[in-house]
Amino acid sequence: MNKKSHYPVYRYVILAVFMLITVAIEIQWLTHAAVARPAEVFYGGQFNPDSILNIDFLAMIYMVAFLV
Repeated sequence: MNKKSHYPVYRYVILAVFMLITVAIEIQWLTHAAVARPAEVFYGGQFNPDSILNIDFLAMIYMVAFLV
């Protein structure tokens, strides 16, 4: 019962790689926020002009897909 837990080192390497990949994906997702308003102006005639959320929904769909 008094065994000391020994975790393999590769477990932490995999965790670090996963964290780096997740950070890279989230940085790319956050760069979408900077172009949302200019894209709304550029594509304004193709979307519902009353809704400013058209471009923002694309980012939200990405996050939902990432969670699933």
